[in-house]
This record gives sequence, structure tokens and C-alpha cells, in this order.
Amino acid sequence: MEFGPILRSMRRNKVRYGLIVAEVALTLAVVANCVNMIRDARRQMAIVSGFDDDNLIRVNSRPFAPAFKEDGYLDNSVRQDLAALRALPGVKAASNTRFLPWQGGGSSMETRVLGSKGPMQRNQVYNADEGTLETILRDYGDERRARRLAAEIVRRRARHAFATSDDLVNANRATLGAKAGPPDFARLVQAVRIAVNDELGGLERALPAFRDALTPGGRIKTLVGNASTARYLPGGYLLFDRDGTIFAAPFDLGRLELTGPEMPLLEGLAQDFSAEPISTSLAAVRRLTT
Repeated sequence: MEFGPILRSMRRNKVRYGLIVAEVALTLAVVANCVNMIRDARRQMAIVSGFDDDNLIRVNSRPFAPAFKEDGYLDNSVRQDLAALRALPGVKAASNTRFLPWQGGGSSMETRVLGSKGPMQRNQVYNADEGTLETILRDYGDERRARRLAAEIVRRRARHAFATSDDLVNANRATLGAKAGPPDFARLVQAVRIAVNDELGGLERALPAFRDALTPGGRIKTLVGNASTARYLPGGYLLFDRDGTIFAAPFDLGRLELTGPEMPLLEGLAQDFSAEPISTSLAAVRRLTT
């Protein structure tokens, strides 16, 4: 094949052949991008959801009759639908919620820590019925009386909104009896927190990243047991929360281990760190070290 005539033709029609080359290059770029998008989608589809996907069925209901505008009528209709679904052979549980796994759902709103003047924080809000709450308390809180406790929470919520974690604690005390103590309350509050914050999903995503970040011979190390929201202070202290109490402990950043006893600084918190508890705790640490 002779290339001379082709090259001479290209020199005489530079614009035409330039456009052809640009078109081919653009087509290849689009194809390559599509291949990458397909590979990324396949990778995300292969992620284990953590749900029993093979046995989950979603039923959508879109009522349009004027009567459904009344909350009481709508609530009764939902209860009747759930009762009918639960009565079907093979159905283990049925719930009404806007939360859809892998598809978003729910709504969001801005709130701030009760009694503080700090900045507003955006929070996700999901609606769920008594059955959903029972599942959360049973699976995440290992609570044998999850059904009774869920019914008690729903009954109290019907009278007034829960403003603090103490409202949930009081419902726990009324159900579990006088022998129930702080460990029981903490366990059940944590069960709700695990579900709301999707903490198990976060661990499932984070642990592979931790593993991949390890250097050869490295290992994952637990710094403090049964604690959360840990923060390192430049003065050599680790600040962390445990069951509503902020602790500080001397910490060796090089060896990644505590070098002294844990010291409680601030007790009775119903939420994680906010700006005010942190500043108060920092002042307490300064008093301890001066």
C-alpha cells in the first residue's frame, strides 16, 4: 500500500483531516469514560449491603382520596395495611418507613445541642413504626423485651416528643423495672444510635480502608475501650467520651498508648462533644497539668 498519495492529500486538506482526527480522539475518550463508569458501577453493585436483600420486598402506596389528608385516617390505614401484610404466609416482619437501603430517603433538618448557642447541625430524620424500633432494640441492643420496650416508647412519644436521651432512659426504666441500671440504659441508647448513624455500615466501609493503609508489619490497635469521639490534645492527653462522661488520659503519640490513668472531667452529657464541653474539658486539662 502506498502512503504517498494519502500524505499529500492530507497536506492539501489539513482542516478536513484535522477534524477527522479530533472526532476519532473524542470518540475514544467517550468510550474510555463509559468503560470506567461501567466498571465503577459494577464495583458498587458488588458491595455487600448488610441487608437480607434476597428476602426484602418493598411495597409502595400512594393514596389519593381526600380522606387521607387527615392524619388519623392515614395512620389507621397504615396500621391496617401492615396488619394485612404481617398476616401473609411467610412474612416475618413488615414496617412502614421512608428509609430505603441504597436509595436514600427520609428527610433532614437543622438542630443544635439542647441549651447551647452553638452552630446548627444538619441531621437526617427517618420515620419508622413500632416494628422497626423493636428490630433495632433486639438486634443492636440484645434486648429480650424489645417488643414491650418499643410499645412503651411509642406510647410515650404519642403524648409528647422526646427532647433528650433522658426521655428514652425513662421509657427503658418503666419497661425493664427497678433492677435496670446505667449499663442497660447505655446499651439501648447505643442501639438506637447505631441504627440512626449507620455505624455498622460505616465500619464496613472503613475497615478495608484501615487495612489498606497499614504499612508492612503494621497492625490495627484499640486505643481506648468502649469510648467514642476521641481527640488528641497537643499537651499529650487523649480526650474521649464514654457513656456521657468526658475523660482525659495521658497519651504517648509515638507509641499510641495511654501512659496514665483515665480522669473524668465532665459528666452527665446527653450528646457527643460540642464546642462548649470541649472548651470546658480543655480548661480542666490545663488545671490538671499546671
